[in-house]
Amino acid sequence: MVKGKRAVKVLFTFLLFYLFTLQKNMVKMTLNEYQQKAMTTCLPESDNLFYMLANLCGEVGEFAGKAGKHMRKGKLHITTTERDEDGKICHTQIWNVTDEERKLMLSEIGDILWQTAGLAHVMGVSLEEVAEENLAKLASRKERHVIAGEGDER
Repeated sequence: MVKGKRAVKVLFTFLLFYLFTLQKNMVKMTLNEYQQKAMTTCLPESDNLFYMLANLCGEVGEFAGKAGKHMRKGKLHITTTERDEDGKICHTQIWNVTDEERKLMLSEIGDILWQTAGLAHVMGVSLEEVAEENLAKLASRKERHVIAGEGDER
């Protein structure tokens, strides 16, 4: 039995070393690189605005549906607590799902990212351009103290 435990320990150590090495050697990807690689999987009949927009809505719906089921089953809890000293409402989120359920949720987020990349592609813009514009808009709103307001042109 001792030999078996030692073998498991050696195997586990090797696995950790392998995963560390693999992670260390992984290349970071920019948003534009992701978009370019993702669009190599786009079928010609899907390379249009309506398809990308309709399916983006569908993928967001799938994610929301899974989240709703997790809430119904008591695996997702979102609560509002007291206000902080600045008067802002504090929220608590607890998402207690299995590794398999987490993997499925991440897969849906990946599908949402693919559709978002496709939508930007058919509109002739890069994901990085979209991200930069969005961050500039949010920074402006924050600077003008209207980030919590309503409407697109605030």
